[in-house]
Amino acid sequence: MEKLIPLLFIASFILAGYTIFPTMSLLLIIWFGLFFLARHRKLDRKLNKKEAKFYYIVIFTYPLLEGIIKLLIVQNIIPGSWFWLNRVEHFLSAIAIEALFYPLLKPTILKLNQKEAFIFVVSTVVLIGNFNEFFEYAIRLQLKLTDAARFSAYYWDTIYDMAINILGASTGFLLLWKFSRVKPKTARNYNQKRFPEIIS
Repeated sequence: MEKLIPLLFIASFILAGYTIFPTMSLLLIIWFGLFFLARHRKLDRKLNKKEAKFYYIVIFTYPLLEGIIKLLIVQNIIPGSWFWLNRVEHFLSAIAIEALFYPLLKPTILKLNQKEAFIFVVSTVVLIGNFNEFFEYAIRLQLKLTDAARFSAYYWDTIYDMAINILGASTGFLLLWKFSRVKPKTARNYNQKRFPEIIS
């Protein structure tokens, strides 16, 4: 019964997402699918207490926040607010994606100093964000939103989204680096033990 409750909770998220925005259900299935894959491979056990707390908070609160933001945008509940809401959406999604993949990325991060880890993590999150932009573009093509007036608006919207992705990924990295026990000095010591012939 205890294992059934989280599944019912996730199923309700997916169904609610479908009523707001049909493609959101697909994203939620991918989101929780990756979460359960990490659980199955026991990647979350590599996290310390602060990292794990942040990880689980993001996993279960982000879909709710995303649903609220998407509802406000789609229903235009606050007229004219879509521009700023979309910026908030991308900022939070960058942090959420970083948290989602953190258990997988952590072994690599442990081998890097802070600057190297920053470049690695932010680049990975931004790359995923770019794939999302391609996904959105494909949806617009499917919906035949191909007139020049609309596509000219999508151009600057995409530029804003990509910039916010970098800001969100940077913020997420600073949070996770703070929660992690691996600081620059520790990371160097780790590398010293594994690669003594390279690091002097």
